[in-house]
Amino acid sequence: MTDLMAYGQNANGDHIVIAVEGKADEPFASPVWAWVRGDKSNPSRGAPPRRTRLRRLEFLSKHLAKAISSDSELRYQLLHRTVSAVLEAQLHGAVAALVLVHSFGPDAPNNLADFSALLCELGGRGATKGVIAGPYNLGELHDMPTYFLWWQQTVSSQAA
Repeated sequence: MTDLMAYGQNANGDHIVIAVEGKADEPFASPVWAWVRGDKSNPSRGAPPRRTRLRRLEFLSKHLAKAISSDSELRYQLLHRTVSAVLEAQLHGAVAALVLVHSFGPDAPNNLADFSALLCELGGRGATKGVIAGPYNLGELHDMPTYFLWWQQTVSSQAA
């Protein structure tokens, strides 16, 4: 479930995969701690995590090359989108994956901070609008160079 999955080539003619997540004024879904406890609109931190979701989180963690706690504040949607890019790149023999968030107009207040938190958790310094971050060596074998980009579309560029 990625908004757009693009298949292309780099300047050397090597295959790459680009997973695009489009955002307007909505936040990135639930934090992991809420997602793992169910679908209620106001889950309790004291509620036990669902076993099936813990297994899914373990799978995502394996492909992120980082153990993600069931109490994490990271956004589940960002974890899922990143792993989908990594798996798709591996499936198609790509040399790299790019996770691109294309933010349209005014953004939800914490989206860039949530995106930066993911990059920090993966060992980076956070995100800067318009600057590619990475590579992060992701995947089960830590063998997929994965890059991240936050692209902010301004109001003036929407009219163009």
